[in-house]
Amino acid sequence: MMRLFTFATVSVLLALPVQVPAQTKWDLTNEYGFNSFIGVGNQEFADLLKEKSGGEVLVTPHFGGALGFKSKDVLDAVGRGAVPMGDAAVGFWIGIDPIFQLSLLPFLVKDTQEAFALYQIAKPYYSKVLLKNNQYLLYSVPWPPNGIWSKKPIESSSSFNGLKIRTLDPASTNVFKSLKAIPQQLAWADVIPMLATGGIEAVLTSADGGSSAKFWDHVQNFSAINFAWALSMLTVNKDAFDKLSEKNKKAVRDAAAEAEARRWAALDENVQSRYAEMRAKNVKVVPAISAETRASMVKASEPAVNDWLAKIGPDGKTIIDSFRNRSKK
Repeated sequence: MMRLFTFATVSVLLALPVQVPAQTKWDLTNEYGFNSFIGVGNQEFADLLKEKSGGEVLVTPHFGGALGFKSKDVLDAVGRGAVPMGDAAVGFWIGIDPIFQLSLLPFLVKDTQEAFALYQIAKPYYSKVLLKNNQYLLYSVPWPPNGIWSKKPIESSSSFNGLKIRTLDPASTNVFKSLKAIPQQLAWADVIPMLATGGIEAVLTSADGGSSAKFWDHVQNFSAINFAWALSMLTVNKDAFDKLSEKNKKAVRDAAAEAEARRWAALDENVQSRYAEMRAKNVKVVPAISAETRASMVKASEPAVNDWLAKIGPDGKTIIDSFRNRSKK
């Protein structure tokens, strides 16, 4: 009887269903390529989160606008839950709130360290606006600093005269207008078609952005101007995040923090590796524009910060003052 009971008990136990932890699966939309600086960060985050959550939270990045969302659409799409997560260049969100113009203000920061310091000061303000739009900021990293990809070399300030150039936002558009260029604000997906058809002949973007899109098929020059360290932000729908267990919320935060740190640390190395790649593709890389050209651009940029301060109000002054006075503390 004892043997029969033991056998029966074991049989019942073996018949019980195995409890498999429930999985959360999120799609992540990104307008840019999987091999871009931002795209690599998205995949790093997804891999880290799978590891830290023990496979309970799985993120699938979709690149190149495959889900149908351009950067300008991502804030709304994530907020209303059309997609759980999105990474976008925040310059396209300026119409939502002027805080998103901060990282695009020309010549405000001069290197990666200053860009990071400005981001840390402004992070609570970004988070506040995003929360109003039903989402959490997970991390933010900058595109490598903007330069000018062009069909003809930028040799002096006169090179801008009549130049049909893609710009990022109202501030950069105004700068190039004052330099007598013909600027156009374009979504990333529209840049290559415009280059191919001659609608534009130059693009304000990073070495990384242009390389990931193989700009060398259309233009042969890149001039580094360090115009701005424009941020890209990864956000998650608040309702989706709030449904996670506390353990998995921590996994998401930890994965985001590590992915963010990795990307910031890789920023300067990315610039140099992209320069090498571009030269191998016969792109003429000019690491520093002439003093005359830079002076004309800086002068044309002077109104941008004051215009931004007027739009954003007291918070803007607090951010700029904190940034400029940080070394005095």
